[in-house]
Amino acid sequence: MKNRDYTQPIIWKGDLNDDCTAKWAGLLLRAEWMDDGYWWWSVYDLYDKEKQIDSSNEYNKPYTNGEIARKTAEDKAKEFLKNELILKIKETNSQLNIELLISELKTIGISPTQLISTLVKDFNFDLKVAKESVLNL
Repeated sequence: MKNRDYTQPIIWKGDLNDDCTAKWAGLLLRAEWMDDGYWWWSVYDLYDKEKQIDSSNEYNKPYTNGEIARKTAEDKAKEFLKNELILKIKETNSQLNIELLISELKTIGISPTQLISTLVKDFNFDLKVAKESVLNL
């Protein structure tokens, strides 16, 4: 997975009340207060020519708080990394090491509920087995 170091914390730099950025795991997260009275956020992949992954422009929802805009950018970045990891596992057809997958997803910051859902949806786990796998690690 493109040598992404998601073990480090997400650290926002700049003016948190106006325009700020965070570089994390090969991603660039941005949040900016716009003159129109709302916050704009975006996430870019620095390993893919700064391709935009997602932004508030894609949603019909006003972000009126910088903290919420930054949190949304962080959540979208984590979701992107989760999906990238899942795709890599499926593309390589490698033996699924469930403990390693859960550990990696927890390191990214995926919640236990999201982990259980991922095991069921993406790897066809039985719900009970998925819960036990996540909660026992």
